[in-house]
Amino acid sequence: MFFSKVTCLPDLNRLEIPEKQRVIAVRDEQIFADLLNRHRSIADREGGAEIGDYVLVEAVDARGNSRIIHIELGGKRFAEYEKALIGCKAGQEIEAVINGGKTFLKVRSVRMPIEYPLTDASIAALALPGIATLNDYRKAFLSEHGTEIADRVFRALQSRLLDQVLSMTEMELDKRDADRFNDQQLTMLKNIQGDADARIMKAYGDDGKRTREEAYQQFYEENKRTCSVVILGKALAEHDGTEPTEEQYGQFKEYFCLIFNKTDEQIEQEGLREDVLQSYWLQYGIGKLRTYYRSLVQFTVKGLGTVSLDR
Repeated sequence: MFFSKVTCLPDLNRLEIPEKQRVIAVRDEQIFADLLNRHRSIADREGGAEIGDYVLVEAVDARGNSRIIHIELGGKRFAEYEKALIGCKAGQEIEAVINGGKTFLKVRSVRMPIEYPLTDASIAALALPGIATLNDYRKAFLSEHGTEIADRVFRALQSRLLDQVLSMTEMELDKRDADRFNDQQLTMLKNIQGDADARIMKAYGDDGKRTREEAYQQFYEENKRTCSVVILGKALAEHDGTEPTEEQYGQFKEYFCLIFNKTDEQIEQEGLREDVLQSYWLQYGIGKLRTYYRSLVQFTVKGLGTVSLDR
């Protein structure tokens, strides 16, 4: 059982989230990237090869050994080849120094990408369900990917936001809970990694600048913070009258048994239900914060202006 108590839940409306972290610019490059990739075509280049073109060459070294190479100019994979091939034309033969050796390059073909035009007419021509204009496509993209984009930003902000939330929470964190949680995390490391000491030193030893005791203390402080989030998540769930379904509890219990080498019978005999639910409460606390963040998110999109995630 937990000994810690939450005497006052945090008011999420008091969170300080700068506008630039709430208003997310979604550019056309991102919105139309998949469509452009699917409908891109290529054609022979009449003039000299340019960055972005595809050049097919036969490379023959000084010994007469040859190989065929397909090179995307600007792709940086064949930097030395690219220097010699900028401006080349199909059928041209070029002498170059590659990897310190003389190489003859026989240009088989030079092809350029043809981008699909982004116009209302070209979008309409695709006959996509419910989409006839560029703005229709932008709206559909946000509808499908808006939550994913917001959650990606949230993950970058999560640690800082949790610090704010914990600072606003009136909580009596009992040392017995923090110690037990830390011991569990150490046991988990031993069961999964084997050499927990090496793992902790790698993660918290600061490349040998910290002593073993300092690294373990850092490990403890991080677990203490996570334990606080668990306690908060438990209090929030109880406040909301929310409990996991039997299916959810079964999934958490299966994970707990796997990690800590316990059986279902041991869970019941040793009274470990709350230990099993730690993952649920941790997710619940973070989930409440994520849901609140989503309610604030707005997107700025060309042609649409500012759009709310929950529009």
